[in-house]
Amino acid sequence: MPSDSREALAAYRDGLDQVEQMEYYHEQLKVKKQHERQMVSSADSSQPMRSNVTKIDNSSLENDANKIIAQWLLQYLPHLNQEDLANYCKHLVDDGFDSVGFVEKELVSGDLVFMKKAHRRVMERHLRDWKQRGSDGEIE
Repeated sequence: MPSDSREALAAYRDGLDQVEQMEYYHEQLKVKKQHERQMVSSADSSQPMRSNVTKIDNSSLENDANKIIAQWLLQYLPHLNQEDLANYCKHLVDDGFDSVGFVEKELVSGDLVFMKKAHRRVMERHLRDWKQRGSDGEIE
């Protein structure tokens, strides 16, 4: 296969996307570990550990999920305006799609009814591509 063929270029872009996603996940893991260390170090050691767990701020967890989903959406809809982005993130996170893994594995076109028609079409095309790659054995 020539190195400048469409298939070779597509494979190269897919590889770059995978590396980018892997770097993103590692960065998210690093941020999460730092957050956990801060929670542990700032907790009063005289209180039982169970009370520390109940102090987790759900809004910060939702914000983290929204940020993750926002970055994922902008990957496929880079010109999305802020209002649509916030709306789409809220719908996806409220429906339980709070990680890229969940979205790319479980999302179906019926889950996107809240999107504007053009945005939904772009995402449905990507959904078909993911499902096709998954059925070809390229991704699991």
